[in-house]
Amino acid sequence: MQPDFSSLLILGIINGASVCAFSCLPLIGPYVLGAGKGAQHGMLSFLTFGSGKLVGYSVLGGLATFVGHVLPPDFSTILRSLSGFFLIVAAFSILWGKRKSCSCKTSSAMGGASLFGVGLSTSLVPCPALGAVFFTAAQQSSILMGMTCGALFSLGLLFSPLLLFSGGLGVMGEHFSRNKNIGRLVTVVSMTVMVTTGLRMILFKV
Repeated sequence: MQPDFSSLLILGIINGASVCAFSCLPLIGPYVLGAGKGAQHGMLSFLTFGSGKLVGYSVLGGLATFVGHVLPPDFSTILRSLSGFFLIVAAFSILWGKRKSCSCKTSSAMGGASLFGVGLSTSLVPCPALGAVFFTAAQQSSILMGMTCGALFSLGLLFSPLLLFSGGLGVMGEHFSRNKNIGRLVTVVSMTVMVTTGLRMILFKV
């Protein structure tokens, strides 16, 4: 069965503007807001997060083709703990980046790697749209075609309104950071949300 590539891309865009907005923004949003480094940093942070999903969805699409059916989502709960760990590391990279004695490049690298890890590990969280993508991938005759199905869906997510939302949050964070007191409060709140969410993912698998 030849996949409809445009439909997979559009499905990713629609999902990014609806379902994924509610599940992804709580993960990436506090980091971008707390870092307070502007629109470019916000969008790059989201693209880094989305790149992890792109790799995850591509690999899973290829695996679905290889086994000939949609993979069971049961094992996704195992990686929720890993997602929580990456989220906590990303939270502390915000604090590290605001310390004058620390290298900004080191902080950015740590935050970027953590966001990529969050995106990669959360790519295994099942959703109705993702099930349709993997079902399509399972019908393909080659693993490469199956990987393409997953990649196109994730590209739709990357260039969905979530990209603009992340840029907007970066602008807001930069604006808040100009006032030291408000900036510190936003940083503390953002880190608290991220650490709390990470601990919940580790301890309660939610």
